[in-house]
Amino acid sequence: MRLKLVMKDREYRDALAKRIRRSRWNLYVIIEDNFRMEEDTLLVTDVGEGKLREGMVLLSSECRREIEGKGPYVLFKYAGVDELLTDLRLCAFLWTGKGDLRRGEDRIVTVGAVERTDLGHRLAEQVALELGERLEERVLLLDLTYFYREGQPEESGNTFRKLVYYLQSGKNIPVEVFFRRERGNVFRVRMPRGMNELMKIPGRECLELIREMGRYFSAVVCSVGDCFSERNIEVMKNSEWCIYMAEEDMREYFPKTSLVVPERAGEIRNAARLVQGILETP
Repeated sequence: MRLKLVMKDREYRDALAKRIRRSRWNLYVIIEDNFRMEEDTLLVTDVGEGKLREGMVLLSSECRREIEGKGPYVLFKYAGVDELLTDLRLCAFLWTGKGDLRRGEDRIVTVGAVERTDLGHRLAEQVALELGERLEERVLLLDLTYFYREGQPEESGNTFRKLVYYLQSGKNIPVEVFFRRERGNVFRVRMPRGMNELMKIPGRECLELIREMGRYFSAVVCSVGDCFSERNIEVMKNSEWCIYMAEEDMREYFPKTSLVVPERAGEIRNAARLVQGILETP
């Protein structure tokens, strides 16, 4: 994505450009002193209110946020940089229409473990990787435990809250703004490390949110570890497939349609076989 900065406040402009270039976002910055529009470019400025056209963003010194349609858009100039970058990418998506993904099927896979939660999470990661490779499409890996371990320094709770708002409002979203690619075709939701914001949402509402996120991916793999809460049980009951790591003598406690595998590290290497079985299930 291309950002063109036309700024009166040059000190702010240079600091913003430097911060953008250091970020992990895929952004290309252009600095010029004209308002000439270019294809697939979002023009960002701190002057010209009332004269701006579609595809332009005003960075206002007032605490305002106006993001609708093709613009012009208004963002708070002194918001946090991560929040500002998230909103700029959202504006670029609305303006160019690029960054969205085909909405997929309602395909949810739940992976849990009775004791070895570390192995359960590793198995969930391998299942997601295998699904991404075989389907040749994007797969979402969701952590449904109370502590979120996969957050990155530049990710904020505001990003996740905006994701929830847009999904619940029925709005389209630019996937790369709210989800981070990990390995292969596997993505994770952008969320800070710490208490899992997803687990603060009531059970049925959480399931519906997962389904809404899943519409942007070919599959969702939910890693529950040993967190068999009412919320997670609701998700498991509504999953297309469930895989549990447990000892053989516990098989009877799980639904007959579940895949129960031994709790040992070697089983993770069998993720390919498990995924093959999942994909062949009518």
